[in-house]
Amino acid sequence: MDLVDHLNALRTERNRAAHGDRPQSAGESTLRVAETRPHLEQALIKAKFLTQLPWLLTISCSYQPRSHTFDVIAHDVMGDHPDFERREFTWPNPVANDVFYILSPEGPVSLSPFVASLFCPQCQQMEVCYATRTAKNSGPAILKSFARGHAVHSSNLGDEIRSLPQGSAQ
Repeated sequence: MDLVDHLNALRTERNRAAHGDRPQSAGESTLRVAETRPHLEQALIKAKFLTQLPWLLTISCSYQPRSHTFDVIAHDVMGDHPDFERREFTWPNPVANDVFYILSPEGPVSLSPFVASLFCPQCQQMEVCYATRTAKNSGPAILKSFARGHAVHSSNLGDEIRSLPQGSAQ
């Protein structure tokens, strides 16, 4: 099984519980944990490569006509420290401002709409958030802040999630 298969198994179990099919006894809970645990362990093992790839939050991207490249300024997003270190890059392709990217060996890979820097009305500051859900037809996406778990709504990201190919938005 690949990483996606393990994640899908975890999602299926989560959806079972969320839609009323929770374990009814300690024995059933033990059985469901035993069935789910290998998927969690394998998902963590197979996703370990992500720990080797830096996360960036772009600040600006400007085209350099003489070299036909893009000068990118980004924050190196490591840990939960609010003051991320500034980094500068020259890339052959543009990237969006204020978007999270994983810096892979092949270049930047966007994490939007799954991870975003959004203003949290409760905290009154910018927070790094992850997508938790969105309605199928319209309405905002609901994201939660990594640091505090506050819910933050984003109409733009709701539309972006709904525009993903069907297999990606499950």
